[in-house]
Amino acid sequence: MALAEPGIRSLYTVQVPEHERPNYRLSGDEINDHIGTLAAAAAQLSGLEKGPPSRFSVHEISAYDECSNLVRTVECSVFSKKFGEESNGPEELTQEYEDYEANSTFFAVIDSHKLALLGAIRVARESARGFKTLVDINDSNIVKVPQGFTEDISPQAIYDREGINPHSTLDMMTLVSPEEFRYGPWSIGVQGSLYHEALEFTKRHEITHWLIMLDSRARQGIHQIGIPFKPIMPPVEYLGSEETYPEWLVTSEIEPSMEKRNYELKAEIAAGIKKKALARVNEGMLYGHNFKGNLQIVR
Repeated sequence: MALAEPGIRSLYTVQVPEHERPNYRLSGDEINDHIGTLAAAAAQLSGLEKGPPSRFSVHEISAYDECSNLVRTVECSVFSKKFGEESNGPEELTQEYEDYEANSTFFAVIDSHKLALLGAIRVARESARGFKTLVDINDSNIVKVPQGFTEDISPQAIYDREGINPHSTLDMMTLVSPEEFRYGPWSIGVQGSLYHEALEFTKRHEITHWLIMLDSRARQGIHQIGIPFKPIMPPVEYLGSEETYPEWLVTSEIEPSMEKRNYELKAEIAAGIKKKALARVNEGMLYGHNFKGNLQIVR
């Protein structure tokens, strides 16, 4: 397996060789093989002189790495169960993401004891077609714009209005976790680790803006931990979700906003208004406080 390099091959879409074509329907054996490959890479990186390898590891996986198909298969499984096979099956997702595959980067959290993928996130740099978030909100076959909404939401209009530089922008495309791990004992560590790696990637590559399409439930959690997304337009119907929010943010505002929210959360927790879990996800993203230090980072 070729681990992801810190650099980026290109800001624009390139032709992916036939043997590296995206696959959203891996077999059970192929899934197990890829999880084993990632777990072995983490164990090798940890080094015997440092003691036993960590149980948990978070991996940065390039679009050209065959292990990226592990994440794609989980994306397909989660989305088809949540929003329906008709709009989120393997063939549909292959078509949906085709123009953005070569510019995608994946982060995945692996449990080496269970040999399981606990959660994953996909981000994408600018492609020749642009960003999926902005392309989709301008496609009436994909997004139903609210009645009476007339504001110009063409990509260039949004860049100009919000001061977004597309060459230093990241589309936060998907965040998924299999149902059996979504609410388990490690779910907070998984979320924090994935968000933290996206934030670290943002810093390393000098990303100035994020774009995202947030389902209403995911949006509630993200805003509660202080990630300062702002609306592009009112909520829309999108790929099986009846209420999805197209949003954006300035990356330099992430940490100040989340630090302020961390202070507020602690006060709300002390008052019995909020649960400790929110503060733990907040700190997991901000500071990397995940799995009590038992986390191997593989980039």
